[in-house]
Amino acid sequence: MRFGSEGLTKLCSISQMVKMGLYLGICLYTPSLALSTGGAKAVVYTDVVQTLIMFIGILVVVIVVCIELGGVGAVFDIAENGGRIEIFNFDMSPFARHTFISVQVLGLYFITSVVGISQPQFQRLNSYVLCFSLDFVILWSLFYFTGLVAYAAYADCDPLATKQIEKADQIVPFLVADKLKHLPGMAGLFVAAVYGGVLSTVSSQANAFAALIWEDFLCNWIWFRKNIGISATNVTRLLSAFAGLMGVGLAFIVARLGTIFQVTYSVSGALIGPLDGLFITAISAPWVNKKGAFVGFVTSFLFNVWLLIGQMVYETGKTANLPLSTSGCPEELLNLTLQSNNMNDTLILEVTTTYENLNFEAKDKGHLLMYDISYCYIGTIGILIVFIVSTLVSILTVYGPSLYVYKKLWEVFSNKKTVTISTEVDVKSSNNYMDCVTYTHAPSESIEENEEKTL
Repeated sequence: MRFGSEGLTKLCSISQMVKMGLYLGICLYTPSLALSTGGAKAVVYTDVVQTLIMFIGILVVVIVVCIELGGVGAVFDIAENGGRIEIFNFDMSPFARHTFISVQVLGLYFITSVVGISQPQFQRLNSYVLCFSLDFVILWSLFYFTGLVAYAAYADCDPLATKQIEKADQIVPFLVADKLKHLPGMAGLFVAAVYGGVLSTVSSQANAFAALIWEDFLCNWIWFRKNIGISATNVTRLLSAFAGLMGVGLAFIVARLGTIFQVTYSVSGALIGPLDGLFITAISAPWVNKKGAFVGFVTSFLFNVWLLIGQMVYETGKTANLPLSTSGCPEELLNLTLQSNNMNDTLILEVTTTYENLNFEAKDKGHLLMYDISYCYIGTIGILIVFIVSTLVSILTVYGPSLYVYKKLWEVFSNKKTVTISTEVDVKSSNNYMDCVTYTHAPSESIEENEEKTL
């Protein structure tokens, strides 16, 4: 609406679809972590109400483990002693993976991109009004607290150091299968919780994927208009099924890209950052025209994708592992682990590990320094590129005030009436959402506030 560009609309849709396709793969890969650590026998428990079981499963795991460890305070004490809580790290380097500043930037980007422009999230928010209440904020924080709980449970015998698990993402499923196996049904409850979150996310992403393809690409095709018997419902169902199959295939790729958290936010920042920047520019920069917005979006998208591919190829942005202790492991487990290691693998089982060199420092490693930027900044970089490039291009092309702003948008944000310019629209060649659009420009000071003139 803001720029009236059909090509820009399609580019935005493609960006959303690529992101949703990769996100489907990430979601479908997550349950495999639970199944690979002993939860396959309990898949029957997943036939329950998705969201309810998701919260109950995580809540029960956190409560049971906290009770065994001595309470929530004991969990924080163990994490603090192990150097896992680092809130006030104000390192200004963009190459530091996690700092107070980088996490705040990532959080701000995440809120604006997910709550502001995500179609699946909009569908959820539109049907549910209590998601921002204090109770739900506390419940959502449980998902982040599980990491501290898992570390506290294995502070003296880390399963990653003893090779009981292969990836850090497997720590919580391993915790359930190992520490809570004496409780009947716990493994099944946790697997059901994982599948509950995955299925709800996959369904919304697949439906949004299908809706974008239909609305922005297929519904205007002459073939679909002539074949009235082919309904939009049937087409979107097929598209949803295709999205699911695509997600299954991409799940195998996601398994090789790194930790789920970093992959999720890196992909989101690279693909949705430019789209987020386009929305922010459209709202806050009335001087930006259609050409500027198009060039800014394309430039930001290409730069972010190039940055993402470079980081994945060179595997940059990684830091040294924090200390992992095996001092509390049974002797049998240590002997078994030592036998499984090669002669060249040393001292992964050492009880003591120093804190030196844990902060990442960008050095000459045979690749561009740009690839070492923390993934927390990728989305924000995309936003800034769109804003700066679109502004410069608009100044160099047809700079001027916002002469073509959609009437409702202008009246909502300015609380003023507008001068209406009626134009004939060629329905056959126009975009579907532009057929009934009336463009306006801001009234001059000489026009009375409550007067609207039609030219």
